[in-house]
Amino acid sequence: MKTAIRFVLIGTIAVSARAGILFQDAFNTPGTKLDLASWTTEIGPTSFLGRTQLADWVTPGGVGQFVVGANGAQLTLNTFNPTGNPAIPTLYGTHGKTLKSFQPSANTVIEFTSRLRLTSNASKQKGLVYAMYFYGCSTDCANHHDEIDIEVLTNALQPGSTLQVQVNRYANEPGGAGNGSLVNLPAGFDPLTAHDWTIRWSLARIDYLVDGVLLSSAYDHVPQGPMEVNVEAWGPDYFGDHAWPAAYDGSLQAVSSAAQNQAFTAFLSSVIVNETTATELCASAVSPASLVALPSGGTLTVNIIGSPCFWSASSIVPWLTFANGSSGSGSALNVTVAANMTGAQRTGTLTVAGQTVTVTQGANNPLQIPALVSLNPFQGTGPNATLTLVYAHPSGWAAIQSVEFIINPRW
Repeated sequence: MKTAIRFVLIGTIAVSARAGILFQDAFNTPGTKLDLASWTTEIGPTSFLGRTQLADWVTPGGVGQFVVGANGAQLTLNTFNPTGNPAIPTLYGTHGKTLKSFQPSANTVIEFTSRLRLTSNASKQKGLVYAMYFYGCSTDCANHHDEIDIEVLTNALQPGSTLQVQVNRYANEPGGAGNGSLVNLPAGFDPLTAHDWTIRWSLARIDYLVDGVLLSSAYDHVPQGPMEVNVEAWGPDYFGDHAWPAAYDGSLQAVSSAAQNQAFTAFLSSVIVNETTATELCASAVSPASLVALPSGGTLTVNIIGSPCFWSASSIVPWLTFANGSSGSGSALNVTVAANMTGAQRTGTLTVAGQTVTVTQGANNPLQIPALVSLNPFQGTGPNATLTLVYAHPSGWAAIQSVEFIINPRW
């Protein structure tokens, strides 16, 4: 039987120490392309995502654009592709990826934040995807790649339904559905205002946030290799290699002439990548500081008040372990207590957000005989008499027990 014991951290929340800004672009220079010293895009076969081709705004003399204007960089999906085959029309998307790659160390976290605002016509049109993500691979990208995504699906932003956003991740895995899900957005979320979307990535954990509010955390399928930052506007298909039925909508269709074109834009006003360290703590006190676990083991849950902020935990004994990783920025830490088969009481120490928590566990040995402290004489007469025993239990507690002895008259 597992027992859930909760202990709570209370105190003042501190901001994690910053190792520094690794990349930053506020898109202040107007033009038809991003800064080529910092950004590039996919060219050739990799520029096709099903029925969407990504514009080549890098090659000199090309017609592709990644426009930067007064409101920032324009992530635009066009329904007309000027470089495509009019007989088989395709959508024309926008994509950019950093020339620089990023990777956390064992003691740091990489944070990628992009500020995005959807225009009214974009938010109303179903079938659009605006993606902000990490991506990395070496040679066999189709079968082995790393990726962490936040994808704004206009299908999931329609009035009258619960507003949601797609999060996903791949760790040295092939393409496909991945390991993601739709998660609910905070109450009062307005699709038409600018929002800060953040991916917080350590080697043990991924957090997804919007405007500083934690949406979801993941502890498995966490990428370990270096990845670039990507931003993208595209339209998934219902069938084929890049099929995504949940994000597809039949009202979004490619057209065969520029006169028929519709443009759906989201304004990207900033991209920042920074590295944080886990040296600062989230709390100043732990309550209670001492806990008792059942001999059979169980689960302890630490509630961290005020998260998201980065915290770490450690154990000095092997029988106290962390079920979901020993660091993160969420509001709970699960601690697994193993059964005690040593025959004696034991004590272990945890450090959670810099605070000490002591766990005491009794012995799980039902055959062990308690040590007798005293034996009082029989009380009463007749066939029934009461004998009082006072004894010490090996787990460290004392008890008094009264029992009735049935006396056989033939004795």
